[in-house]
Amino acid sequence: MREHLRTPRNIGTVDDASGRGSAENAACGDRLEISARVEDGRVAEILFRATACSAVIATASLATETVQDLPVEEARALDVLELVREAGGLPPGKGHAASLVERALRSALA
Repeated sequence: MREHLRTPRNIGTVDDASGRGSAENAACGDRLEISARVEDGRVAEILFRATACSAVIATASLATETVQDLPVEEARALDVLELVREAGGLPPGKGHAASLVERALRSALA
């Protein structure tokens, strides 16, 4: 997780996206948009843009890197909270990041 905090990956917008998903946390103002291009039932390209805390950015980086090239059904079923736990977890009070990323990811791949 620390590497994704230091050097986030997959930042940007997919120009020819098959789907886009967004999520917002009204309590803290975090906003996230994920865009994805699907080819032959697999995630061919996936990028995100965020106006959010570092926990959301790192979680989005980890999740988008994880689902790259996966079948869409498998990517859509990703348990982002479990993924974050396996990667070392988030600081206290930042658990909302996994939920925000999961909502945007599922919406982008719907």
